[in-house]
Amino acid sequence: MITMWAQAIRLVPILSALICLFVFSLEARATSIYAIRQDGQMLFYRYAGMADGSNRWAVEQKIIGTGWGFREVAAGGTVSGAAPPQPLPSPIQPPPASDPRCSAYARSAISDYDQMRRSPKCSNQLKQDTARWNRQFDAHYNWCRQAQDSARKSEIRARDKFLLACGARSTL
Repeated sequence: MITMWAQAIRLVPILSALICLFVFSLEARATSIYAIRQDGQMLFYRYAGMADGSNRWAVEQKIIGTGWGFREVAAGGTVSGAAPPQPLPSPIQPPPASDPRCSAYARSAISDYDQMRRSPKCSNQLKQDTARWNRQFDAHYNWCRQAQDSARKSEIRARDKFLLACGARSTL
């Protein structure tokens, strides 16, 4: 069992830079994981495969809170605590760019990402960040610089369609 958790902890940096708290009983009946995303959302997981080692989860990525912008979080026994909050990501400040069209594209992609993450229904459909859904200005800007105009328009339509389908956006 310790090996399994050691492997899970090594994967944490890969999983969207989450802060994870692993809580499990000595009887190994109910294993809970609390994760805090960089955007301040707290997620809850309950592992249900302890008896047979299977990859079964009773609860997966359930958003149970927001505003967890703390530097450090600790829990144990009857004592819990958190370090003073750190500010959430600052508004987008694009680097000096030679292509205003791609700067606008990157700001729009990040705005769509933020809108998606604020909607639980949308956020639950997207378990982790992707090339289309992330808050990295440089990644969107650099992709835009090399993409055909039709590809940029296609990406914008795909984000719009997703946000409309999950209810984060009511009109285009």
